Amino acid sequence: MADTAPASTTQPIAEAAIGAPRASPFAPFRHRMFLAIWCSNMLSNFGGQMQTVGAAWLMTSLTSRADLVALVQTAAALPILFFSLLAGAVADALPKRSVLLSAQIGMLASSAILSALTYFGWVTPALLAA
Repeated sequence: MADTAPASTTQPIAEAAIGAPRASPFAPFRHRMFLAIWCSNMLSNFGGQMQTVGAAWLMTSLTSRADLVALVQTAAALPILFFSLLAGAVADALPKRSVLLSAQIGMLASSAILSALTYFGWVTPALLAA
Protein backbone atom coordinates (compact mmCIF):
# COMPACT_ATOMS: atom_id res chain seq x y z
CA MET A 1 0.00 0.00 0.00
CA ALA A 2 1.23 3.42 -0.87
CA ASP A 3 1.34 6.20 1.70
CA THR A 4 0.49 8.88 -0.83
CA ALA A 5 -2.85 10.65 -0.73
CA PRO A 6 -4.81 11.54 -3.85
CA ALA A 7 -3.60 14.66 -5.63
CA SER A 8 -6.79 16.57 -4.87
CA THR A 9 -6.27 16.46 -1.08
CA THR A 10 -2.64 17.52 -1.13
CA GLN A 11 -3.20 20.60 -3.27
CA PRO A 12 -2.77 23.78 -1.22
CA ILE A 13 -5.92 25.77 -0.55
CA ALA A 14 -4.48 28.92 -2.13
CA GLU A 15 -3.84 27.09 -5.39
CA ALA A 16 -7.33 25.57 -5.38
CA ALA A 17 -8.99 28.97 -4.99
CA ILE A 18 -7.05 30.87 -7.65
CA GLY A 19 -10.03 31.18 -9.94
CA ALA A 20 -12.46 32.07 -7.13
CA PRO A 21 -13.25 35.78 -6.64
CA ARG A 22 -11.98 37.26 -3.39
CA ALA A 23 -14.50 38.82 -1.08
CA SER A 24 -13.71 42.34 0.05
CA PRO A 25 -13.34 42.88 3.80
CA PHE A 26 -15.56 45.94 3.34
CA ALA A 27 -18.39 43.98 1.69
CA PRO A 28 -20.65 44.08 4.79
CA PHE A 29 -20.57 47.88 4.70
CA ARG A 30 -22.56 47.80 1.46
CA HIS A 31 -25.61 46.89 3.55
CA ARG A 32 -27.17 50.05 4.93
CA MET A 33 -28.43 48.47 8.18
CA PHE A 34 -25.07 46.88 8.96
CA LEU A 35 -23.34 50.21 8.37
CA ALA A 36 -25.79 52.01 10.68
CA ILE A 37 -25.41 49.46 13.48
CA TRP A 38 -21.62 49.39 13.10
CA CYS A 39 -21.33 53.20 13.26
CA SER A 40 -23.68 53.35 16.23
CA ASN A 41 -21.69 50.68 18.01
CA MET A 42 -18.44 52.55 17.40
CA LEU A 43 -19.92 55.78 18.78
CA SER A 44 -21.33 53.97 21.80
CA ASN A 45 -18.02 52.28 22.56
CA PHE A 46 -16.19 55.57 22.16
CA GLY A 47 -18.64 57.24 24.56
CA GLY A 48 -18.19 54.44 27.09
CA GLN A 49 -14.42 54.80 26.95
CA MET A 50 -14.72 58.56 27.38
CA GLN A 51 -16.95 58.05 30.42
CA THR A 52 -14.45 55.63 31.97
CA VAL A 53 -11.54 58.00 31.42
CA GLY A 54 -13.61 60.96 32.59
CA ALA A 55 -14.61 59.16 35.79
CA ALA A 56 -10.98 58.32 36.57
CA TRP A 57 -9.96 61.89 35.82
CA LEU A 58 -12.75 63.23 38.04
CA MET A 59 -11.60 60.96 40.86
CA THR A 60 -8.08 62.37 40.57
CA SER A 61 -9.51 65.86 40.90
CA LEU A 62 -11.57 64.84 43.95
CA THR A 63 -8.78 62.99 45.76
CA SER A 64 -5.15 62.18 45.16
CA ARG A 65 -5.41 58.60 46.42
CA ALA A 66 -4.34 56.18 43.70
CA ASP A 67 -6.34 53.32 45.20
CA LEU A 68 -9.59 55.24 44.71
CA VAL A 69 -8.73 55.91 41.07
CA ALA A 70 -8.10 52.18 40.63
CA LEU A 71 -11.40 51.48 42.39
CA VAL A 72 -13.26 53.59 39.80
CA GLN A 73 -11.63 51.62 36.98
CA THR A 74 -12.52 48.37 38.72
CA ALA A 75 -16.10 49.51 39.26
CA ALA A 76 -16.37 50.18 35.53
CA ALA A 77 -15.09 46.70 34.61
CA LEU A 78 -16.86 44.53 37.21
CA PRO A 79 -20.37 44.67 35.69
CA ILE A 80 -18.96 43.32 32.43
CA LEU A 81 -17.26 40.50 34.30
CA PHE A 82 -20.25 39.55 36.43
CA PHE A 83 -23.17 40.11 34.08
CA SER A 84 -21.87 39.14 30.65
CA LEU A 85 -23.14 35.54 30.78
CA LEU A 86 -26.54 36.56 32.11
CA ALA A 87 -26.80 39.39 29.58
CA GLY A 88 -25.97 36.99 26.77
CA ALA A 89 -28.74 34.63 27.84
CA VAL A 90 -31.21 37.52 28.08
CA ALA A 91 -30.15 38.82 24.67
CA ASP A 92 -30.73 35.38 23.15
CA ALA A 93 -34.17 35.03 24.75
CA LEU A 94 -35.56 38.50 23.99
CA PRO A 95 -35.87 40.52 20.78
CA LYS A 96 -32.44 41.88 19.86
CA ARG A 97 -33.64 45.37 19.04
CA SER A 98 -35.33 45.94 22.40
CA VAL A 99 -32.32 44.58 24.31
CA LEU A 100 -29.97 46.84 22.36
CA LEU A 101 -32.15 49.91 22.82
CA SER A 102 -32.62 49.19 26.53
CA ALA A 103 -28.88 48.86 27.06
CA GLN A 104 -28.15 52.08 25.17
CA ILE A 105 -30.85 54.00 27.05
CA GLY A 106 -29.48 52.69 30.35
CA MET A 107 -25.97 53.84 29.48
CA LEU A 108 -27.31 57.22 28.38
CA ALA A 109 -29.23 57.62 31.64
CA SER A 110 -26.23 56.75 33.80
CA SER A 111 -24.04 59.17 31.85
CA ALA A 112 -26.64 61.94 32.14
CA ILE A 113 -27.05 61.41 35.87
CA LEU A 114 -23.29 61.43 36.43
CA SER A 115 -22.97 64.57 34.32
CA ALA A 116 -25.71 66.35 36.28
CA LEU A 117 -24.23 65.33 39.64
CA THR A 118 -20.82 66.57 38.52
CA TYR A 119 -22.24 69.84 37.18
CA PHE A 120 -23.99 70.63 40.47
CA GLY A 121 -20.93 69.60 42.50
CA TRP A 122 -22.67 66.74 44.31
CA VAL A 123 -20.20 64.04 43.30
CA THR A 124 -18.18 62.44 46.10
CA PRO A 125 -15.52 59.73 45.77
CA ALA A 126 -17.91 57.16 47.24
CA LEU A 127 -20.67 58.09 44.80
CA LEU A 128 -18.29 57.99 41.86
CA ALA A 129 -17.03 54.54 42.79
CA ALA A 130 -20.57 53.17 43.16
